[in-house]
Amino acid sequence: MNIVMRRTPESTTVSDTTVSLGVPQFLLPTGYWIPHQPTHCVPRPRLDALLARCLGHKLLLVVAPAGYGKTTAVLQWVEKQSCAVGWLALATRHDDLFMFTACLVAAIRRLMPGACAQTEMLLLGNQAPAAVLCTTLASELALLARPLVLVLDDYDHVVTVEIQQFMAALINRSPPNVHWIIIARALPLLPIARWRSQYHLAELCAADLCCAEDETQALLSALLDVSHNGLAEDIANLVYKRTEGWMAGIRLAALSMQQTSPSQVAAVLRNGNIRNLREYLYDEVLFQQSAPVQEFLLRTSILEHFNARLCAAVMADIADLPFTVQRSLVQIEDLIRKGLFVTQLNEEGSWYRYHHLFAEMLRHRLLQLYAQTEVAQLHCRAAHWFAAEGLIEDAVRHFLAGRAVDLAVETVTENSQRALNDENWRLIEYWLRLLPAAAVQANPALLLAHTFCLLFRFALADIPSLLEQLQSLLQQPASVARPDFAALHAQLCVQRAMLAFFQNDCAAILTHSEAALAQAPAASRYVASIAIFHRALALQQIGRGDEAEQWLSDLL
Repeated sequence: MNIVMRRTPESTTVSDTTVSLGVPQFLLPTGYWIPHQPTHCVPRPRLDALLARCLGHKLLLVVAPAGYGKTTAVLQWVEKQSCAVGWLALATRHDDLFMFTACLVAAIRRLMPGACAQTEMLLLGNQAPAAVLCTTLASELALLARPLVLVLDDYDHVVTVEIQQFMAALINRSPPNVHWIIIARALPLLPIARWRSQYHLAELCAADLCCAEDETQALLSALLDVSHNGLAEDIANLVYKRTEGWMAGIRLAALSMQQTSPSQVAAVLRNGNIRNLREYLYDEVLFQQSAPVQEFLLRTSILEHFNARLCAAVMADIADLPFTVQRSLVQIEDLIRKGLFVTQLNEEGSWYRYHHLFAEMLRHRLLQLYAQTEVAQLHCRAAHWFAAEGLIEDAVRHFLAGRAVDLAVETVTENSQRALNDENWRLIEYWLRLLPAAAVQANPALLLAHTFCLLFRFALADIPSLLEQLQSLLQQPASVARPDFAALHAQLCVQRAMLAFFQNDCAAILTHSEAALAQAPAASRYVASIAIFHRALALQQIGRGDEAEQWLSDLL
């Protein structure tokens, strides 16, 4: 299967080449690119020295709460390395073994085209056991032409036990030329204690990541665009003591000082507890912006990742003047110049996200200031944009957040045939898990897709009752539009033929495969090919092999 990295909306490309990958179709490719550092970073040689320990261990674990600069610290270290560095920014969508492995292979192949070819072939088959995937990938990592550091950012999104076991085995088997960096908010479910005892593990925690007093002053000076001597020492010391070196707190304090006087910020720092301090700093950052900027921040906070076209779609009903893509792009660039916690996600600078803590604050404010119907409308606008771009998971998530379950179901239904034609049943299975179970059970097309997934998993005992349920649904006139009836009935027939094959019932295989071929539309390539295969096989098994051969020749 060929996965095409889509053209991004600003007419800048993530990649115009066709990249052979196993699973990440219909997904944003930004996760494979090393993100850009935030503005106004300052050198941190102390932290660089700690990070350098990675090359002496199999795994470097960087664990700290949000806002401690975990990703920034690793990015600053990465920029100084001569070895190849693969980066995978994880999200909820990666909490599936095949999706996770395929994205990991994609990150490697971006650096070393042609690497991990056998693992890719296993992913294309969609049925290789986890142990086989792990053994194959570990063997291919040993064959890489140069040393490699693999960074897994936001590892907290991975919670599936199967993936945790896969990663534990893969890291254990990793060759000396491969090192891992895992960035997370909490310790992952990996054999940490054992790796510590075996000296396979180096660790950085919040205390290591905190800015020292001199680093705090340097960062404040850079953010405020003043020299060390121009920044009052007592103010810098106060920021250091009250934030306890918390990177996000230092940046927020600097942003507040840009809008108000340092003495006013200092007064709050002296009197407030740390929780009130954070709330104050976030309030100061947001409410010191102009009304149009506040509205832009609040509306676009619903987006996990965004670009200028997507933001323009979400901002579409601004009354003063049309919110064009160019206006959206100018707004994003202005936010970056102000240091408002915007991270650039790809090298072309076309995809971005807000810092997690800043996004959480914005969403909290959004729910306070906007009616639920207005927030739902924003989600639906984003969903329609994602659906038009072929980014199905994002579309479904936003439709569901906008309480438009019917539109989420319709989106998966419209795209499941394309995924089925590519034999990408794991992707279909993933989409179905996003939807409410009741919606899947009531929709013949989705129930058929679910049954295909069960067939590929060889969960045969669960299938007969579902086929009867499907037959009943298809007999209800209101359940399916008439133009779709033939295509759905062809799928039902081919599933009965597949089930009959496992039961070694040649007569039933022949009957159901012929019925499928009689009804399958031209667009249902996969259904037709399965029906052809099973009819020819049944003819062969009942002694009509010559007829089967002639029929196949005629088809060709």
